[in-house]
Amino acid sequence: MLARNGRRPVAAESLFGAVWGGEFEYGSSAVKTVVSRLRRKLGEGFLLEFDDAEGGYLLTEMPG
Repeated sequence: MLARNGRRPVAAESLFGAVWGGEFEYGSSAVKTVVSRLRRKLGEGFLLEFDDAEGGYLLTEMPG
């Protein structure tokens, strides 16, 4: 989902629904936990960050 969205941030609610198929509960750390693990697995070739201005997670490939 993050890779398909290009340069558009994906809201935590959308990620939660896509992964777990349920309704997002505010205060849930599930998305933050998975994002943290995904960052470690992606390594240095990608940047996965939360965009405060847009209110969502953004996956960017780092120039090599």
